[in-house]
Amino acid sequence: VSGALGSAAANVTSYPLDLVCTRLQTRHAKDKQGIVTAYLTLKQIVEKNGVAGLYTGLETDTAATLLSK
Repeated sequence: VSGALGSAAANVTSYPLDLVCTRLQTRHAKDKQGIVTAYLTLKQIVEKNGVAGLYTGLETDTAATLLSK
C-alpha cells in the first residue's frame, strides 16, 4: 500500500511535465525546439485552461498507477 501511495504522490508531482512531454511528442519533428518550446507549450496550456489544465487526465493516470502497484 505504501508503495502505491508513494507512486501516486510522485505521479501528481510530475504529471504537468509528463503532459508537456506528451504534447511535444505528438508534434511534427520540425516543431520540437527544446526547452523554449516546452515552456511555450506549458504557457499555452495554462492560458487556455488555467492551472487545472496541467492536471487534465490525472485521475485516470493515477488510478492506473495505483492498480499497477
